[in-house]
Amino acid sequence: MSLYAQIVQGRVHGIFEYDPLPVFPSYIVMIELPIDSPVEPGWLYEDDTFMAPIDLDSSTVTL
Repeated sequence: MSLYAQIVQGRVHGIFEYDPLPVFPSYIVMIELPIDSPVEPGWLYEDDTFMAPIDLDSSTVTL
């Protein structure tokens, strides 16, 4: 089994296991992840890079 992140509008929509990866329509983007990947739904994906979203509720911003 391999893990895949489904990307929708630059965000991880879900994490799925497939063996093998099914054929999807071209508008569905699936990116293979390492088994121990910390990537979760809600993470950002841009230029082949995953980024955890910033939790603004727990961040302190000084203006």
